[in-house]
Amino acid sequence: MSEKVRQEKAPNFGEALAVLLICVFILVGGILIFKLDTAIVILLSTIVFTVFGVLKGISYKEIHKSMMSGMSSVSGILVMLTMVGALVGAMMAAGTIPYIIYIGLRSIRPSIFLPLTVFFCCILSACTGSAISVMFTLGVAFMGIAEGMGVPAAMTAGAVLCGAYFGDKQSPVSAFAAFASAIAHVDHSRNLKHMLYTTIPATVGSMVLFFFLGLKYARIDMSTQLVTSITDGLGDAFRLSPICLIPLAVMIILIVLKLPSVPAIALGAVTASAIAVLYQGVSFHDAMGIMFNGYRTESTMEFIVTMANRGGMLSMAPTIICIMLATCMGGVIGRINIMEAIMSKFHALVSNRKSLVLSTVFLGFASHYATAQVMPACILIANVFEKYYEEQGLDKTMMARALSDGTLLSCPIVPWDPDGICAKLAFGVSALAFAPFYLVIWLSMLMEVICVFTGFGLKEYDYSKDPDAQGA
Repeated sequence: MSEKVRQEKAPNFGEALAVLLICVFILVGGILIFKLDTAIVILLSTIVFTVFGVLKGISYKEIHKSMMSGMSSVSGILVMLTMVGALVGAMMAAGTIPYIIYIGLRSIRPSIFLPLTVFFCCILSACTGSAISVMFTLGVAFMGIAEGMGVPAAMTAGAVLCGAYFGDKQSPVSAFAAFASAIAHVDHSRNLKHMLYTTIPATVGSMVLFFFLGLKYARIDMSTQLVTSITDGLGDAFRLSPICLIPLAVMIILIVLKLPSVPAIALGAVTASAIAVLYQGVSFHDAMGIMFNGYRTESTMEFIVTMANRGGMLSMAPTIICIMLATCMGGVIGRINIMEAIMSKFHALVSNRKSLVLSTVFLGFASHYATAQVMPACILIANVFEKYYEEQGLDKTMMARALSDGTLLSCPIVPWDPDGICAKLAFGVSALAFAPFYLVIWLSMLMEVICVFTGFGLKEYDYSKDPDAQGA
């Protein structure tokens, strides 16, 4: 009888906003002001959300269940990250990443390096549909090339991400693209087609802007002695030839053949280990150890040590811990319903088509920062706004596109999002540093604004004629 007296109470707008602002301050202030580790500030915020939920009459058992549910939703990502750690270590031992850096330093000029970075990362991400796999392969290689050329790390990280998220948003094999289509209840192929209205201008625009940014480095004196010193150092540490690229080629081919990402990455790591043993002269025992512990070079050259000493399953442990805690926090947020209470006050923003699309973009962006997870943020916005797209006669592919532009693309610049945590690990640069150079998200949002006010790329649909339609 006593359990019935303690009934669950839904939070009101003021309570929900207050708790959310407190936790946002803990997250942002803890990282930027107090320089606390990301895992710690996520844990502190989770505790605050949990206490609030208990005070509102939700049993800890229910909250714990939501935590575990949130964690289980990213189990695939955690396994993939473990495999990516093995892949990076093995590719280092095989000479794959060092060879890409070697070729880049010998052939790419600083003035065109940044737009080429975007282009090649677009190609790889379109094949894999995974931004994270691009970060830890080509991304690591391009960061090494940038260091050798004297191009800023933050700018290079931004260029890598501009290309990496092309595939995550647009590739037919992208899990998120399929997810966006599903929650908007639209045909997947048509969603990919309509996203091109913002994807192409934003991607091409970022390459153009990076070209002009790169002109600043055209005058960099690429000292022949410096380049020779680095490339000779790489040549001394590794046997370098096109053979080194076999593991990367194998992984791309497997994914193009529609093998799931995790086994494709695992087979790429095994192939790289085989190349390390058969071509680089690494012992079988050491090659297996590298996949777990990471690669360690014996070179005395600082550049090569900084570039090559990375990878291994163990290197992903801090990232995996952060992601587990972040998803636990997201589970708690979802259970205590504070975002629903806050969103209930935004109905006035959907009175016309312009405000509806822009609200989808920018509230999706804000919700992602608040919840730390892209998919729950998208589901929340889709559930609230879907009926308004029907009422306004807008094709719901517009909602899927707006969610992709405002919510998916914000992944790497949300420090407590799994992708943001991975970006910091891959590049060694904070989100605050590379965010200004992550041009694709800002240009995509700008394109959404242009589409809204010009009608370019906006599609209407009469739902009264076909209420079960999957988008026009």
